[in-house]
Amino acid sequence: MPPAPPTSPPDHSTAPRPRRWGWIALPLVALLVGGALLCARQPGDIQGGVLVQLGDRLAIEGGAGGHLQDVLVGPGQHVEEGQVLARLVTQGGPVELTAPQAGVVGDVRVSAGDAVRSGELLMWLVVPNALPALVALFPERYRGELAPGMTLRYRIPGIPSTLETTIESVEPPEAARALSQGQPWPGLTAGEAAVLVRAHVPSRTYLIEGRTHVYMDGMMGKAQVPRR
Repeated sequence: MPPAPPTSPPDHSTAPRPRRWGWIALPLVALLVGGALLCARQPGDIQGGVLVQLGDRLAIEGGAGGHLQDVLVGPGQHVEEGQVLARLVTQGGPVELTAPQAGVVGDVRVSAGDAVRSGELLMWLVVPNALPALVALFPERYRGELAPGMTLRYRIPGIPSTLETTIESVEPPEAARALSQGQPWPGLTAGEAAVLVRAHVPSRTYLIEGRTHVYMDGMMGKAQVPRR
C-alpha cells in the first residue's frame, strides 16, 4: 500500500486577521476629538472698540419724550447740581431736566421746539477732575457674558503696550445707541446692536520709551474682555 501523501499546513490566507491598526487608531481618534471639545469650551476673548473721554460724561436724556419748550444751557457752560438744563412738555405735563451733579455742558444735540423721543440723548454733562473715562462697545449678543469686575484690556494706536483696567458698569441697551451711530467701531458691523461698558483708565498718564504722555479726548482703539 503506497504511503499517504504528506499533508500541507492549512492555508489561512483568506481568514480575517487581527485589526491591530484599528486598536491603535481608536485612542488617537479619541484624543483628537477630546482636544477639539476642549478647544470648543475655551472660546476667544470678546472683541470690541474703546473710546477715551476726558472727565466723566453723564448723558442727559429726554425721559418719556415730548417737545422741548426751552434749552437753558449751551456747550462749555458750568452748571451746578440740580440746575435746570431744559424744559420738556410731555403727555403727562411739563418736566424739568436737571443736572444730576455739577459739571460742564458738553455737546448739545437739540434745540427749543424739537420733538424728543423717549430715551433720546439731549446733551452731555462733563464732570471734571476725574480720571479719563473709557467707553467700550461690544456686540449686543455678548451682554449676558459681561459684568462689573471683569478685566477690560485695551490697545490704542500710538501706545505701544496693551493696558488693563476693570469694568465698572454695563449700561442698559439704550445707552449705546448714541455712540454706536455715526462712526465705525472695531468689532462691530454697521447697524449692529451694541452693549456699552464703562471703566476708567488706570492712570492719568502712560509711558512711551520712558517719556510720560497724557490721554487725549477722543482717542479710539480696540478692546477685549477675557471670557471667564
